[in-house]
Formats: sequence, C-alpha cells, structure tokens
Amino acid sequence: MRGNNLEQPFKISEFASFAGVSAQALRLYERKGLLSPVVVDDGNSYRYYSAAQLYTVKQIKLLQSLGLSLAEIKECIVGDKSIDYEINRLKALDAQVTQRLTAAQLQKKYNMRFPADVTVSRAGYYYKKKVSIGHYSELVGEFAKLNIEIEKNKIALFEPDDVSVEYPYNYFRETDLSVTLVVHVKKSSLKQVEFVPERKLLSCISLGGYDNLRSAYCFLHEYAKLCGLKKIGSINETYLISPYQTEDDKQYVTALRMPVK
Repeated sequence: MRGNNLEQPFKISEFASFAGVSAQALRLYERKGLLSPVVVDDGNSYRYYSAAQLYTVKQIKLLQSLGLSLAEIKECIVGDKSIDYEINRLKALDAQVTQRLTAAQLQKKYNMRFPADVTVSRAGYYYKKKVSIGHYSELVGEFAKLNIEIEKNKIALFEPDDVSVEYPYNYFRETDLSVTLVVHVKKSSLKQVEFVPERKLLSCISLGGYDNLRSAYCFLHEYAKLCGLKKIGSINETYLISPYQTEDDKQYVTALRMPVK
C-alpha cells in the first residue's frame, strides 16, 4: 500500500488510474511531448510519474473536451504561449461552441434534418428566363415550356437535371410570383445565356412538400444572421427530387442556396 506518501513516484498503471486515463494515453502524451515521466528506469524502462503531474493530465483532458488537438494542447501547456494565449483560445472555443449550439437549436426549431453549410458555387453558363405566375404550383408547367424552348434553340445542356429557380423574395411566398428559371448549359452566344462566376453560398436542404420551404427560408435567414453573413443576391431553389421524378411530395428534396458575403 502506498499510504499517504505522495512524494514517491507512481508507476504508470497507478498514475493512469488516479488520473482517469489509460496507460496507452499516457504513452501517447509522452510521444507527443505533452507529458514525460519524472523517472524512466534504465534497467526495465518502467515509467514513473509524480502527483504534481495529475494537474497536467487534467489540463490535457479539459482542452481535449473543448476540441483542441494534441498539437494545439502542446502549444498551450508546454510551448512558449502565455496564459493569456490559452485564455484567448478558450474564449474563442467557447464562442464556437455557443454558435454551434445556437445553430443546432435553429435546426430543431425549424425541423430541418440537415444543418446549413457554406459552399462555393461552380462557375458556368446558365440559360435564364424570367416568368410571372399566379401560384407556386405553376412552376412545373413553366419548366415544361422552358424545355421545349431549349430544344427549339438547340441549346446543349451541361447537366440535364441541373434546373433551378432564382427566387428574389426574402421569404417564401406562394402567389403573385416573378421568378427566373435557370438551367445549366454549355457556352452559347444566345442573349439568354449568362456566365455566372463562382460565388459563396449558404445552403440548406428542405425535405418533403413545398409547404416546408417556408420553414427552410426562415432557417436560412436566421442561420446567416447567426454567422454574420449578408445576403447579396436572389436565393436559388434547386429541385433535386421534384414532381418530374415522383408524385409523392414527401419524397421531394429541394436545395436552397443563398449568395452571401
């Protein structure tokens, strides 16, 4: 029994038990330069640790729980970084955790199965046609007319299923719409074909009937505000699974993409 003699070095198994980590973790900390034994027996290579080193293990575990890598933790506890550096790093991590928590709460609030994501669009040529309709459901018929127009003009499609709508309104509306139909095509001299450069986009996925788009629009706007992003153009609705593929509106999949900066 060790008794109350905490000055005597601990064997690695004892120290691991007191510290709440495995012996393998301690060996990893040693390899990464985070925590070295106070004594290594020359004869049998047994490793021994001091009671004072329990605090270091506690630091490592705390910083790991906040998402830091072992390399980042090394900078904090054994590098040249000051305690102020560590405090600032922890504050930044706390802000990230708060933002992620708020984002998850927004996702739950609007019943979104997937989180929003920031991506970069692909530059390319797009055939665009502005239309005015009385109700959102009329878009299906307008796309049918557009397909006839594209075939008549012998326009080569870049991707046959890459069709979308530029929606100029901040929030979803169903009636009295003026929108732009968009189809990804190959380069053309037609005036309806426009080159669109790469853009930063905030995107989300809406599942089910188009009635769900109302919540998706609200989610996208609130998420942009949370991330400090500003909307700089029309939201694009891309129909990944649409009435063309299925009559069951529960199977619809719509991507909303908001150009932001």
